[in-house]
Amino acid sequence: MKTSFAWLIAIVVLVGCANQAESPANANNAAAPEPANSAPVPEPANSTETGGNAEVAPTPDAETVTTLPSELNHDGLRYSGLTANKVLSYKVSQKGMPDNFGELKVTRTEVKDGKLKIERERTGLAQLGNDTVEVRKDGVYVVKMANVDLSTATLELPADLSVGATWSDTTEIEVNGVQMKNKATYKVVGDKSVKVPGGMFTCRQITASGTISINGAVNTLKVNAFYAKDVGLIRMQLDTKSNGQDVSFDMVLNKAP
Repeated sequence: MKTSFAWLIAIVVLVGCANQAESPANANNAAAPEPANSAPVPEPANSTETGGNAEVAPTPDAETVTTLPSELNHDGLRYSGLTANKVLSYKVSQKGMPDNFGELKVTRTEVKDGKLKIERERTGLAQLGNDTVEVRKDGVYVVKMANVDLSTATLELPADLSVGATWSDTTEIEVNGVQMKNKATYKVVGDKSVKVPGGMFTCRQITASGTISINGAVNTLKVNAFYAKDVGLIRMQLDTKSNGQDVSFDMVLNKAP
């Protein structure tokens, strides 16, 4: 069974390696990064303030997805936070780089052939890019990135996230001409209270350990991810290496809808 959230890991790692490799001279020619102490991205005007596990107030779903087939209402959908249209704000911290702030906009568009289609638009998140996902009966799949259809859909979260579940997977993808191979073992550790700038959440914790190969260079990989039901990714901590240097990420929810 192919089950992994390797697609999100791949995006984070590849962006990190690009940032890590950037020289000071190149950095001076690029757009100035946001200072580490910059204020978070303002909350969208149509959202409401929420704290911790307070009820989320999303925008209305498209008419075509107001009623979902029961087989799609699984753990993968609920913990990925794709249960409604919404905007989430994140902060990304990377070793040796200023903190970066941005937003993730989730738009549910249609149910067709037993699959729920969702567009995800990212702004300000270290150019992580936009993508299209499908919720299928066995999980949540990424099917398109940067308007390019993937030859093989990549499973981001499986339908079953029962505590104690484990799986192993090898995933190979190409992003912007860079070949990435992720081989890891995953485990649903359990539920844990996680406090981030966006509030306090009860999260399902998923860990991963293994190796990641970027253009043939193999390094160890460790991931610690936390998902809150009906909210989405609350925190992802990732550690690996690039060109012999440590690459460390901490992506946290900065503000809930």
